[in-house]
Amino acid sequence: MRVKSVLKTVLGLCAAVVICGFELASDGDRPNVVVHVRPKAGRRGRCGRCGTVSPWFDNGGGQRRWRHVDVAYATCDLVGAAPRVSCPAHGPTVAEVSWARHDSWFTRAFEDLVVYDAISSNKNAAASRYGISWRAVENMCVRVATEALGRVDLLSDLVAIAIDEVKYKKGHKYLTVVCDHLTGRVIWAAKGRSKETVGAFFDALGEKRCAELAFVSCDGAEWIRTVVADRATEAIVCLDTFHVVKWATDALVFLYSWRNVLVRTVSLCGRRGSLRAGVADHGRRRGEFTPVSARVAVLLSSPMSSLFMARADWSVSLSSRTSASS
Repeated sequence: MRVKSVLKTVLGLCAAVVICGFELASDGDRPNVVVHVRPKAGRRGRCGRCGTVSPWFDNGGGQRRWRHVDVAYATCDLVGAAPRVSCPAHGPTVAEVSWARHDSWFTRAFEDLVVYDAISSNKNAAASRYGISWRAVENMCVRVATEALGRVDLLSDLVAIAIDEVKYKKGHKYLTVVCDHLTGRVIWAAKGRSKETVGAFFDALGEKRCAELAFVSCDGAEWIRTVVADRATEAIVCLDTFHVVKWATDALVFLYSWRNVLVRTVSLCGRRGSLRAGVADHGRRRGEFTPVSARVAVLLSSPMSSLFMARADWSVSLSSRTSASS
């Protein structure tokens, strides 16, 4: 087997790549394998951005170098020409090459490996392991994610979704995140937490798929509920248990706080009959209209006065029984 065939197999290059030559450099701390490559003859040029077949424009900036996966202890670089084509949509653009993504100094295999390490550990660890910058790892993640998301439609066949916000930075920096309940995966995310942000998701979803939603779970935020009710009219809105329990607890706290005020006022006034006879007259007989009496007067005139009075009777009887038993 020829050396070029061995290199092509070891480096994982496809059949559309031709190896023109190779050399070994030992200038740095580690040896460096430099492999000169070119696309297979007869292949038409395509735009590096959209992949559209386009006519040749010029030779571009000449030879370019891409960092490839390490070969044992040695690093590896691919060197090849980068001509430009005249794309109808993007104008003069560097032609697409099979071994690297557009606007990158690294090969596809190297980027996939680094992104996998960044996901498994973190970006700083991946950058330190391969001797590159954190910013380079960040750009790799963006390119790989953009390419992967372009191959699938995450918004198809949605039945039950969840909408919530998550804080991602110091200060009031939030992301609105949408998840699919059936798969448990994040299907959409955008910066901000407002009606416009939620509306952008439903715009991307489309009217037809909005009508197919059966369940939407969210918290009690008004900027989510109102948009869901307006855009997903056929969906059942499911509020999260945390806010439901919180609202019920707040209602009980409010109820018992007024009950305690009533119990204390009844004990101060001596008997409930004076309150029923009219707090205003009772206040005038004493020469003043006290703030406590005013609060009780408003309370007794409300539709819930019977409930409060029943609670007061129960509390007074309970306290008297406790005193008698002691």
